[in-house]
Amino acid sequence: MVEPKKYAVGLIDILGFKSLIRNNQINDVYLRLNGIIKRGIKEAVEGMNNTIYKLDPSCEIKYKIFSDTILIYLFTENPSATNKIIQITFLSSAIGMINGYFIDKEFFLRGAISYGECVFDEENDVYIGKPIIEAYEWEKKQNWAGFVLCPTRSEERRVGKECRSRWSPY
Repeated sequence: MVEPKKYAVGLIDILGFKSLIRNNQINDVYLRLNGIIKRGIKEAVEGMNNTIYKLDPSCEIKYKIFSDTILIYLFTENPSATNKIIQITFLSSAIGMINGYFIDKEFFLRGAISYGECVFDEENDVYIGKPIIEAYEWEKKQNWAGFVLCPTRSEERRVGKECRSRWSPY
């Protein structure tokens, strides 16, 4: 059994995907997106992981893709409030690099970043947790391309007590 752990979680939607699928041959869409995904996401994640490893070897960004949805996540063995902030910062940086690459290829992304307890069973491809739901809900509320940091509903509501005075929802 996989134990719940606290993750920084990003949920990303590729905008215009439905139209792309409807108006093009599926193989053409696959070939175009596969190259972008392999290069844009893989390079951003690998580059950020190289940086993260120097600071916290227990940290690693990973991702899963289903259709037009990208789940990107980060876990660390060190649960300090500082590391929560570092997790959000590194995940945000990786998502920013991914977003820039997609924009360069004329695709726009929309998403949200959350933090909290999840069960990620990578062996069986089962990914569940409140942060995923929260990120999905906040991503769907947006009517623009870009990303938001969710006001998580867990005890880490604002990414650690020391951040409460500097962060407020819109």
